[in-house]
Amino acid sequence: MIMITLALSTACLAMRTPLVLRRRHVLAGAPAAWSATAAYASDGYFFSGGKPVARDEAISRIMGRVPVFVVASKDGLPYLTETDSAGKQSGSIYIGLREAAEAAERVRVYDPAATVAVVPLASVYPAVAKTAAELEERKSALPQPPTGWSLDMRLFQLRPLDDESNAVGAEVASVPGSVPLYYAPELFLDVEGTQRRPYFFRLADLERTWSRRPGAKAAAAAAEASGSDAGPRARAVGLERLLAQMERGEARDEPMLMPASETAELVKGRTLGNTVSQPREP
Repeated sequence: MIMITLALSTACLAMRTPLVLRRRHVLAGAPAAWSATAAYASDGYFFSGGKPVARDEAISRIMGRVPVFVVASKDGLPYLTETDSAGKQSGSIYIGLREAAEAAERVRVYDPAATVAVVPLASVYPAVAKTAAELEERKSALPQPPTGWSLDMRLFQLRPLDDESNAVGAEVASVPGSVPLYYAPELFLDVEGTQRRPYFFRLADLERTWSRRPGAKAAAAAAEASGSDAGPRARAVGLERLLAQMERGEARDEPMLMPASETAELVKGRTLGNTVSQPREP
């Protein structure tokens, strides 16, 4: 298995030892939701706006190129990093690299070789718990592994960005388990001749993209002259609600999830290149 060191955030740079990332498409023995086919299933897909989309298809389409992170052993086995008062163990899947890096630093007290594994959100989203209440129910119902790691993603909870707090997404974020996504009704990206509506995990990334759109400078100058706001009309929607809209055929423009800017290099593929680790054998 190939290991590389990445410097993708200030949190990583502040560590005493380098952060090691492993890119994994599949972990053998995990639930069916942890699937290699979900990793980049978006290629070749034709989106027909206004028509219902099956949930599994929607997940593969919009989450296939979004990286998420989990603390793992040097062999890529996901650690159960939390233990409750009853001794029940669970783990976390992080949308943010900084949060995962901080968790890995804590685990390194016990395992100096602990790493951060990178997986596509599509491959884990169907299985992971979305709320703390859901995770508690699963910890009571599911058998606990004899070791400090598990390939059963039902024992893991998806963790939104913990430093993303703003008035735009406050209502969405107040719903337990909701992952806020930010968009502007007027903003579209042209991807190979197809107009796609971008949804951002960070409001600042939406604002930055808005400021770089074609004609942005002229629009900003006109807004300044008239005393109006040149910024985007930012809106927020929960990730689950966006999926529901696709299932009901209400998403007339093809959604495109935009990972947080600090993890964008992972999506571009330039950072990891072809150094993709192989699935672990059971």
